[in-house]
Amino acid sequence: MNTRHKIKNLIISTRPKTLLVGAAPVILGGAYALHESTNFSLLIFFLTLVCALLLQMGTNLVNEYFDFNTGVDTTERIGPKRSLLSGELAPRDLKIFFTVCFSLSFLLGIYLMYVGGAPIIIVGVLSILIAYCYTGGPLPLSHYYLGEVLAFIFFGPVAVIGTYYLQEGVTSTPVILSSFVPGFISAALMSLNNLRDIKTDKKTSKRTIAIFIGEQKARYLTLILGLCPLLISIAIIKNLLAATLLLPPILFIPLWKKILNENEMTELNTGIAMFGKYNILYCLLLSLQVIIK
Repeated sequence: MNTRHKIKNLIISTRPKTLLVGAAPVILGGAYALHESTNFSLLIFFLTLVCALLLQMGTNLVNEYFDFNTGVDTTERIGPKRSLLSGELAPRDLKIFFTVCFSLSFLLGIYLMYVGGAPIIIVGVLSILIAYCYTGGPLPLSHYYLGEVLAFIFFGPVAVIGTYYLQEGVTSTPVILSSFVPGFISAALMSLNNLRDIKTDKKTSKRTIAIFIGEQKARYLTLILGLCPLLISIAIIKNLLAATLLLPPILFIPLWKKILNENEMTELNTGIAMFGKYNILYCLLLSLQVIIK
């Protein structure tokens, strides 16, 4: 295999369409900091964004690597293309790449840990450990009903509050409340992912909330998680501009219909991509009203 083809498949394995989920909460935390700070650092914001994306890329690569090695991914898989399963990449290729992603994230994060002190050191180290242990190690966390919970925590409060804290050195109630928006959407994306894979996951040692509660209830759970940001939006609306936060749930009605009614599980792949767009739209609208309020 030539180098160009290998690089293309490595990029595919990072799941570029999902990276919006990692960028959205950093943008939101940065918006709060930009609005409230007189000394906003573009360097710190840029490094925060790059580290977040590298961690997410590494997590996706680790996920494919261990799902292939443990037999979770089989020829019955209905999700997007996996380069290991198709034989276009060797496990060693992915292992090198996710090691590079985590190493770069740590090296770039050294400055952030210096700026943020102990809280950011703890968050940084924990983020790398969770990114690896999500599907790696002897007790992969995503195999024990924790997928949605971890997605909520790390793509919501940890990312938003961490970004804001690096700029301000404190946090605030509005930042914490707003951090739930990308958190719930990320949890909904993970719930939809587990709903899509419910039949194939049942044949493995992997246990998810979707398997535990069943397909129909998993559809309702995904819908509820996806619409929870609407409740937060209503709670923080104070003017006409903020009312635009009611638009995303309306614009994404096709997504809600797909979650409830789509019986062809392969079609849920488009729903996962739609959640990424839903997340970035919500966070951009929220960021806009924060900056100019």
